Amino acid sequence: MDGGENGWRYSILLTGAASLIYGVFYYFSVQDTPKGKSYKRAKRGGTLEVTSLKDMFGLMMMTFPMYGILGVLIWKLATTSLITNNVAAIIYGLLAIFYLVNLTKIWTDNNEIFDKEIPESEKYSFAQVAILNFAYLITFGSELAVVSMLPMFFQNTFNLSVIHAGMIGSSFAFMNLVARPLGGFVSDRFGRKKTLLFVLLCLSICYFGMSMISAKWPLILALVLTVGCSIFVQAGAGSVFSFVPLIKKRITGQISGMVGAFGNIGGVAFLTVLSFVSPSIFFRVIGIVAISCFAIAIFLKEPVLQENRLIADKKEIKVGSAARGFDRV
Repeated sequence: MDGGENGWRYSILLTGAASLIYGVFYYFSVQDTPKGKSYKRAKRGGTLEVTSLKDMFGLMMMTFPMYGILGVLIWKLATTSLITNNVAAIIYGLLAIFYLVNLTKIWTDNNEIFDKEIPESEKYSFAQVAILNFAYLITFGSELAVVSMLPMFFQNTFNLSVIHAGMIGSSFAFMNLVARPLGGFVSDRFGRKKTLLFVLLCLSICYFGMSMISAKWPLILALVLTVGCSIFVQAGAGSVFSFVPLIKKRITGQISGMVGAFGNIGGVAFLTVLSFVSPSIFFRVIGIVAISCFAIAIFLKEPVLQENRLIADKKEIKVGSAARGFDRV
């Protein structure tokens, strides 16, 4: 067997073996919560819990891209003749049915908002989740897309060998080792909203800069800009997930799943754009989306810990009780 021809097979095999070994280690080494903390299970499985009618409609709207992006993948398969148009039409119909079923489930699972008043300690704003969805779409989503095309971009732009272009392309993902946890650390230290806004602004500037890379550039300068862009991309992803556990603790897993899904949606969406335009325009499009996300993220609010909400509720109860007592006097 030739290593050059089958290298990708060995790479995937080693990745699978490492994942299997780590999965066994994880199962026997990790517990749901730290000692002294109780595990709070979500009230129900299935759709995400919302606390207002406005949030319910917001959830319905934000669910559509998950099915829409699958439709895009089916369309790409049909245009490349990997599946027939008849098969594609059937799958489109199934996706539409699944989406309608999901909308129905969202409505039925959350109809309690019509029957009783939701306590303040249980309320949260789904708009926060929606903004984080878009932020993860531009951070992790653009990372997936750029990692996929960067070796080809450097190979064609600077006439590099496949190996050298691949090594430069891998540098974009390699920075995850430090940049992603750094984004979370800086968010904890200096504020989540400020950090995310700063990262999105720098990210847009970096992508606009990458759109201007050409063969006339020194390779080292293009590499420095690429690494700098990757740092902000991955720090942004870490900053997004510094928000997630603080929105509503009991449904952190469901919120994490939805936000994470938008990263994959972004990857497919940006690569679809690349199939129609040049790499320069591709980077420019990501920069425009990043600056748009910056404008939306201005409306983010620093999350309030669940414990603080409970304390506030208790204070309101005490004040209300004292007022009733005063009225009786």
